[in-house]
Amino acid sequence: MFLDIEIIMPNIGEGILEVTIIDWIKKEGDFILEYDLILEVSTDKIDIKIPSLYDGIIKKKKISKNQVIKIGSVLGVMTIIKNKLIESNKKTNPLTLLDDKKNIFYNKFYNNKYKNFHSPLVKSIICKEKITQEELRLIYKNGKYLRLTKNDILKYINKKKK
Repeated sequence: MFLDIEIIMPNIGEGILEVTIIDWIKKEGDFILEYDLILEVSTDKIDIKIPSLYDGIIKKKKISKNQVIKIGSVLGVMTIIKNKLIESNKKTNPLTLLDDKKNIFYNKFYNNKYKNFHSPLVKSIICKEKITQEELRLIYKNGKYLRLTKNDILKYINKKKK
């Protein structure tokens, strides 16, 4: 019933490529609730606290204090209840695969906290195919700074049609 997922450093703003870990707010073994703050990071522009996206336990920290990391890096591992992850995905998009757990973590934080920026071509495909915001949140993004690309959206449409 439990699932280990990677905690990924989300994209926290346009042009920010790396961050410095100021401090972990939570320790390994701590039980945390969704939206509890787990980590504080710093950039040349801002300091920000990163929230947890699930109820669970911090299993392992892979990054230490004062370490500089790139956006999208693995911060650590968290143990969550597998049913909760599956249920939340079924509500929004039954096509989501658990193999994309790294991207699910990123998308849930990024899409709730910041606006999506899509190219005009991607926007037109989204409109034409009537893809909902719920579906967009769960599509694996391969573009620069984990942006949604034309290929990402077309792959999703093909998967949806099958």
